[in-house]
Amino acid sequence: NFDLPETPGDYLHRIGRTGRAEEAGVAISLVAEAEEEYQLVVEDLMKLKITMLDFPETVEVSEILLPSEKERLGGDKNYLQMPSLNSRGAYHEKKDKNKKVNRAEEKRRARRLEKKRSGRKKKKS
Repeated sequence: NFDLPETPGDYLHRIGRTGRAEEAGVAISLVAEAEEEYQLVVEDLMKLKITMLDFPETVEVSEILLPSEKERLGGDKNYLQMPSLNSRGAYHEKKDKNKKVNRAEEKRRARRLEKKRSGRKKKKS
């Protein structure tokens, strides 16, 4: 992993792909300082401490910054909010306005009852 995903479940999915069919696998993730908080959340989720190794001194490090590493223009305001670490991905409770209730049977009963009542009134007259 070149970077840690923002959602801990995504990280677990990624590293789960390293070992398939009961085979062992090794997952290597590069963790930048800005991602250390994600690392801690992932460790909490896995209930396992991730083994950290020092970056090898023999590897040449580029001075070219990634877009996420570049200083943002716009003064001291952060117009692009950081993602929430409490994200549950696609698994969330529906908002009340989106919870549909099928009331068709209730409406049918009400119409039948109304029809019965109106039928009785006609017979009396």
